Order: sequence, then structure tokens, then C-alpha cells
Amino acid sequence: REMHRVLRPGGMAIVAFSDRNFLTKAVGIWAQDVADGAGHARIIANYFRFSVDRGWTGISVVDLSPDYGTWDHGNPLYVVT
Repeated sequence: REMHRVLRPGGMAIVAFSDRNFLTKAVGIWAQDVADGAGHARIIANYFRFSVDRGWTGISVVDLSPDYGTWDHGNPLYVVT
């Protein structure tokens, strides 16, 4: 709610994350499957979707993980806007 309050009308909020985290600081639903990047992106998208009435629209998720699926892939990176 606070991001929606402080952004100008039509402003964009961007949340980027990897699967590297401290489980002792993570909310329970996040810690259930720490490698579920797409699932975590849905959690963040739902935070936006359900935080304010008629607030966030056009929520999107982008997987920017480098070389995903190869043996030498780097850390996953997801962005929710």
C-alpha cells in the first residue's frame, strides 16, 4: 500500500529478486520452496494485486535468469513490475 501511496499516478514499482535469501528472515510461504522463482514472482504479483482497491494494473513478471537451463547458469533473477 505504501508504494502505491507515494508513487505518482501511473508510476511504476519494480521488485527484483533472486533465490538467494536468509530463510530465518523469509516469510513462511517463501521458505516452503526456496527454488521456486516463478512461484515467488506470483507471491509478489499478488501482493501488488490485492494490496489496494483499483490500484495496481498491468502487473507483469519477467525471468531474467542468465542462461537458464544450462549447466553453468548464474543466479536466477526475476522482476515483477
